[in-house]
Amino acid sequence: MGSLTRQNRYCVAMKIASRCKKVDTISRPMFYQLSTIRRKRYAVKGFKNVLFAGFVATSTLASPILASAQNTGAGDLSKEDTGELGEFLKGTHPIPPVDNVVGELDARAKGGDAKAMRILGDFYRDGKATQKDLKKAISYYEQALAHGDKGVLNNLGEIYYRSGDELGFDAKNALGYYQRGVDNGDRWAMAGLGDVYREGKLIKHDISKALSLYQKAADLGNNSVLARIGDIYHRNGDELGLDAQKAIGFYQKGVDNGDRWAMAGLGDVYREGKLIKQDVPKAIELYQRAAELGNSAAYVRLGDLHRSGATFGLDPAKAVAFYQKGIDSRESWAMIGLGDMYREGNAVPQDLRKALELYQAALGLKNTAVLTKLGELYYRNGSQINLDQSLALDFYRRGADRGDTWSMMGLGDVYREGRIVTKNEKQALSYYRTALKAGNQRAYAAVAGLLLNGSRVEQAEGLSMVKEGIAKGLRGLTPLIADAYLHGKGVKADPKKAITILKKASEGGDSFATLRLLQIYTDGYNGGSRALKSARALLIQTADQFTPDRLAIERLSIEGTAAKSKSQMMAFATELKALPPSSQAAIVSRVAWRNENAFVYALQALMKDQGVYNGQLDGMLTSSTISSLYGECIKVASQRVCQAGPLSREGRITLNELFRARGAN
Repeated sequence: MGSLTRQNRYCVAMKIASRCKKVDTISRPMFYQLSTIRRKRYAVKGFKNVLFAGFVATSTLASPILASAQNTGAGDLSKEDTGELGEFLKGTHPIPPVDNVVGELDARAKGGDAKAMRILGDFYRDGKATQKDLKKAISYYEQALAHGDKGVLNNLGEIYYRSGDELGFDAKNALGYYQRGVDNGDRWAMAGLGDVYREGKLIKHDISKALSLYQKAADLGNNSVLARIGDIYHRNGDELGLDAQKAIGFYQKGVDNGDRWAMAGLGDVYREGKLIKQDVPKAIELYQRAAELGNSAAYVRLGDLHRSGATFGLDPAKAVAFYQKGIDSRESWAMIGLGDMYREGNAVPQDLRKALELYQAALGLKNTAVLTKLGELYYRNGSQINLDQSLALDFYRRGADRGDTWSMMGLGDVYREGRIVTKNEKQALSYYRTALKAGNQRAYAAVAGLLLNGSRVEQAEGLSMVKEGIAKGLRGLTPLIADAYLHGKGVKADPKKAITILKKASEGGDSFATLRLLQIYTDGYNGGSRALKSARALLIQTADQFTPDRLAIERLSIEGTAAKSKSQMMAFATELKALPPSSQAAIVSRVAWRNENAFVYALQALMKDQGVYNGQLDGMLTSSTISSLYGECIKVASQRVCQAGPLSREGRITLNELFRARGAN
């Protein structure tokens, strides 16, 4: 039988062999045999689970274990065990070869055994001991139901609800099965019907109804709904007039019951710090416990937290491993998260094709939220990897048709910018309005901004929107009213008043106002001179409004804009190199338009580090600089883009992305 490791001996002693990660599926029956010899009746139940999960490949292993189980005594088994495996142990049926357990169960099912029908339904539903086949699962469950087993009502509801459409069945049949289960007092059907009302796919969205069903299920001992109740109090408490603080109690009760979903929910509470003091280490601990118990979605949360966790002293590079674990469990959001990292060049070298591959994989798992990501990739980055940018429209439209407000925003951007379609601000405005009506608050500023660029009537409407939004406390609108005074949109032009508005808002902690003021100081207004000293002073005064990463981006953007001499450009390029690739790209994207010499110098320094440029570091577009830049450009973009030159619009955008890929060197 082989020796047992310390961990595996512990597993046997605690009767949890099936949960121990390092116990392979061949060894599990051996551990159960050891325990049955010691007359541990729960080991017989464990072996029953091993048998019916299809873990044992041959009857060679099964026979001695069954013999040991017989010696333990079938009389010690529960009624359920007696009904499923106990019959074999009693000797009333011959011991079946384990590799033909499906055939044996099928024979019993044909004899009218409802229990066998139900087990076969489970087998075909889960793909255990046989190939997964949901249509066969439905067939066996319906047979079991016809023979009086009402416990399958929830199973039928679940399959119709989650997989009915792909099977060609009417998913709304789930409602009938769930309701019959609820009427029969089935706490699992209550949870399932609660999901239907909460998700609003088959029936009108009704959070209150969902909560009522979850609470009934919990009262009947279904602890799996505690996390869902916690989610409703946490996410929907305000709109329902509930005390959101109570979410913590529901989550904690679920955690105490070992619920991996409650662990993730409570982790969210600690991560966000709204209902309780923020505690990121506690959030990480809860996410890791949830993941270890099989909640692969917790890997996505861990990836998300680390990816944007530099503020908390977390290493963004560790997000890759967490996302990969999620991907290994077919978590589509993990694919999207890692795809975002590769697209942005965040903690990894930028790899747009890898991002595309991951987004497409997520779409293959029917995560339609990724349609917006694909639209963005084709639209914003398509020229860099020779993609047909016009396909962005299709992705955005598919997302918008499914109600994704970010796809609506993407379509608005396409028509507002006019890069791949004829510019049409009225069409853009229509998409932005649709997104706003659907609840996307970011669309508020987009709608108001376009109106302010329109006719006098539209400008008046836009100005009214901005003032109303500011009165409601909506963020990001102060720059719009300031711009209205800068450019005389809807009001008489008054640049001084614009600056006064931004200064006052900035002093009040409005980071959007601060950023717009920094932009005005750094770019100069209306062709006027820059006020770089004022920009530096403002950034020092408002440093607490930004994360360390954002502060570094803003500071070095100013210095890159100011750099004139070779020594200043060298200092800029040296500091730039020390930052993460995504931050480098963010800075260079600004400097490229503000200071062409500093932009070229940074590119020369980058290429020299990579060993592809041997010329002078002087910020000048010499023939050797142009030749080297073309060589780098053609690696990632089309000939048309690269021949347009490094200072063309597309050339600057493409060459800027070289800084995102700097981590590869």
